[in-house]
Amino acid sequence: MATPVSIIRSTNAAFKAIRSINDLCDLLDIDELKLALLANHPRYKVFKIRKNATKFRTIEDPEPLLKETLSTLNTYLQAVYYYQRPSCAHGFTITASGDEHERNIVSNASFHIGKPYLLNIDLKIFSIR
Repeated sequence: MATPVSIIRSTNAAFKAIRSINDLCDLLDIDELKLALLANHPRYKVFKIRKNATKFRTIEDPEPLLKETLSTLNTYLQAVYYYQRPSCAHGFTITASGDEHERNIVSNASFHIGKPYLLNIDLKIFSIR
């Protein structure tokens, strides 16, 4: 049985071996035309949920094939990032033990307990000029 570390290592290697669009399509298990359509014309179900008493949050839910493709791609990108991420990264990361609870908002918050200041921001528009 493969260990989580060996799975991450092989997933990382598979992604790094991509040399063409065909390689990417093989990795994502999707044909080139479908991938082009998803990339050029992504389809989302857009709806709003209540954020608080006066505001709403817009949710853009990708159609099933796009969601599945993005999820698969995320697995490969996480495997590459695993070897490069700084120790301070806690959100939305995979772990070698397979315990997704090792790094999360609680483990991140534990570093800030007792500190005099904490800055928490939600960037709406970000650009580099």
